Amino acid sequence: FLATISHSNQADFREAPKDLDIWDRGARLLAVGPRHWRFSIEIRSVRLTERGANVFVSYSYPPLKQPRPFRTNPPNLLRKKATVSMPHSFAAYTLTSNFDDLQAGLEASPLYLEVWHRDLYRKDSVVGIAEADLGQLSSQPLQNSIKLRSSVEGFRSLDQVCPIIDEDGSQVGALRVVVFLEDLGLVPGSKAPATFGPAVAAVKSHRQVRNAKQDDLIAPLKGAYELEMWRQAEEEKFRVYLLDQEQELQNRLEEEFRQKEDLRAADFAERKAKLQGLEGNVRRKLQELQERELAVLAEETKVSTLKEETKRRMGMAVSQHEDATRREATEAE
Repeated sequence: FLATISHSNQADFREAPKDLDIWDRGARLLAVGPRHWRFSIEIRSVRLTERGANVFVSYSYPPLKQPRPFRTNPPNLLRKKATVSMPHSFAAYTLTSNFDDLQAGLEASPLYLEVWHRDLYRKDSVVGIAEADLGQLSSQPLQNSIKLRSSVEGFRSLDQVCPIIDEDGSQVGALRVVVFLEDLGLVPGSKAPATFGPAVAAVKSHRQVRNAKQDDLIAPLKGAYELEMWRQAEEEKFRVYLLDQEQELQNRLEEEFRQKEDLRAADFAERKAKLQGLEGNVRRKLQELQERELAVLAEETKVSTLKEETKRRMGMAVSQHEDATRREATEAE
């Protein structure tokens, strides 16, 4: 079964035959006039060589007229010198343009992919910028796949590994990006120029014959392909379920942590209030003791003054008594 799947994947993508001049010319002729295009960008992987980071990639490509920049989510933790695939990194955009204007726009506007580091406690910082040259996309060989709808008239793909350059101009890693350009056909109501009518008809006839042969080749593999698609769909559902469970667990843990923080803050505030009350009582007792000490010092000073006054008076009394005794003795003689 695995061998069948591998053979199916190899048969899914076939380059348009290049040995026929009519097909080489027709690939260009079919692109004449305004057409619908699907432009897809997939950021396959990122590798950092100088540091580890919690990485997500963002870009805003002017020709796509995006309402807001695209970025991969969630951020992916990268270790130094480890190549890691980026989650949810695919985006598709629909354009309306003729082939020449589209080619000129791709050649004039390189795709700048910003590699960011997500920090929970600081502002996001730029690790570096990778530049992808999309001018080569229109020159890639036209391919077809059974995975595409019958309305798609082929696609081109460009796989590039771009260096990541930091603000100092040094290379800090590499980023792999794959770009797809699908031709969805003419805009309704528009027609190719009449001068190209026979060539266009010949190319379409050749394409119909080729598609019929392809259908005969891939018919035995449709069952295996449908089973593989079912498996991928189930894996995606399970992945979404795991993400939901992870988010629910994270929310529950955050709520428990918040409640514990609230209890801790309330307990801290209560103990702080008790300590502040005890400190106030100690300050009042200290002030009372200081006041009592001042009162005792004042009493001691007062007693000392009275003691000195008493000694002075006693001395004066003794002197007066001795003087009186002498006078009496003198008078008696």
